[in-house]
Amino acid sequence: MSAASTLILRGVQKSYGETKALAGLDLEARGGQILGVAGPNGAGKSTLVKVLAGETDYDSGEISFRSAEGELFSVRPTAAVVHQETSLFPNLSVAENVFLARSNPGWRYPKAGRRETEVLEEMRLAAYADKKVSQCSLVVRQLTEIARALLVGDADVFLFDEPNSALTAEESELLFQRILRLRDEGRVVLLVSHRLSDLVEYCDSVVVVRDGRVGRTLRGEDLTEVRIAEELVVGIEASRPAETEEQREKVVRTGKAGAKRAFEIRDWTHATGRFSGVSLQAPCGKITALVGAEGSGARELLRSLAGLEPASGVISDTGQGGAAVSPGDTEYMPAERQVSLFSNFDVGENLVARLGSPHIANKWGFLRRSAAAELERELADRFRVRGPGLRASIRALSGGNQQKVAIAGAVAKSPAFLALEEPTRGVDVGSTAEIYGLLGEYVEDGGAAVCYCTEVPEVFEMADTVIVFDGGRVVGTHEVSEFSDVAALAHQIAQDVVTARSGAASPPPHSR
Repeated sequence: MSAASTLILRGVQKSYGETKALAGLDLEARGGQILGVAGPNGAGKSTLVKVLAGETDYDSGEISFRSAEGELFSVRPTAAVVHQETSLFPNLSVAENVFLARSNPGWRYPKAGRRETEVLEEMRLAAYADKKVSQCSLVVRQLTEIARALLVGDADVFLFDEPNSALTAEESELLFQRILRLRDEGRVVLLVSHRLSDLVEYCDSVVVVRDGRVGRTLRGEDLTEVRIAEELVVGIEASRPAETEEQREKVVRTGKAGAKRAFEIRDWTHATGRFSGVSLQAPCGKITALVGAEGSGARELLRSLAGLEPASGVISDTGQGGAAVSPGDTEYMPAERQVSLFSNFDVGENLVARLGSPHIANKWGFLRRSAAAELERELADRFRVRGPGLRASIRALSGGNQQKVAIAGAVAKSPAFLALEEPTRGVDVGSTAEIYGLLGEYVEDGGAAVCYCTEVPEVFEMADTVIVFDGGRVVGTHEVSEFSDVAALAHQIAQDVVTARSGAASPPPHSR
């Protein structure tokens, strides 16, 4: 394929009820270049990806593809897509999911050919090839989604929607080297990302989408993180309801009420050795962040607190005289928001789906419809859920608003303890700030939140305490307020890991 191939969109529109997700969008993406797509949540980015991937139809406009020879085809081109929320078959193995990329798999049971073997090895999936996807970590599932897309050999366009949201820095570098190869082959590549550094480093140009249209195209000297951030702020401010000086103040509020009550674990050990002998406290009135690379035990420990990983030891509520924590005390939100949501329910139903008596049901278990409707409206306002309305499908909401619905569903039960994996994964800067504010309000009301985080900036902006994991044990605990900036905190976290692996005593923190 030549670098002259071009994907062309003219006046593309797509509506969900009264909400216009795409409102006459114009865009050109040339082969041999990487086009970045940025924009606040709800701007239309995900709808654009779904339309180009053929997963949803558009209402009007034109999508065409001009070949290297200049021939114009007025049909939607073949696209390979990597979704942020993986679309794999959990009952099939990693290799079997990858085989689905074949345009003609044949009638026999498929076996890995040379290309499949190369991609599995390149994506470091060879060791998981025969393992069912349902038994794999989020990282392995994300890499499998990527591997499957890379094997769509006849694709005209490659779409990457937050492809590295679950990956480490090393894994992200591996992915982008592969994307650069697609660019060098002359493919049309679109990268949707909230990571401004990735857009600047790897893209030839970036379009900023606002309200279903391209608001700005940045290239050359204009293509900087500062300029993209400025354009995103323009979009966020334009779409912000006129409510909210008071609400905006809550979003940036940092003070959290102190409390003597805390959730404590002692000698907490995973059944298969993912972590061992861990002791820590999560105080009420505070947000505690757990950090560590995949395999460090941090993610598994968080999941064990919600009862999703087998572990033993003592878990207790110090405010209840050291009494054991009951399942009703804890609510959990996974990294993949779709796991927390019911795709066949509307927005309002998802907000109250976890509740029962006395909130929305009577003592006999029958639904109190008026009470449920009132609570839906209250939660939508409290958690600033914006979109086409409570009766719209949950899938019609932007990623950031879906995330707020998932958090609202967990917080609505007023749990004493909240466990969250990557609470702002794949969420834009505006919704991220709102989610930080909502979690801050939750702990100020007396709750305790523990979050597994993969991004140091998220820890710096959101958490009060950070606990560093490596090799299945705690290797550092710090108060975030002791650090002057993100770089200082990142340096200390890295130093904790290096020191633990060398067995040396930890030096003083850098640039506190």
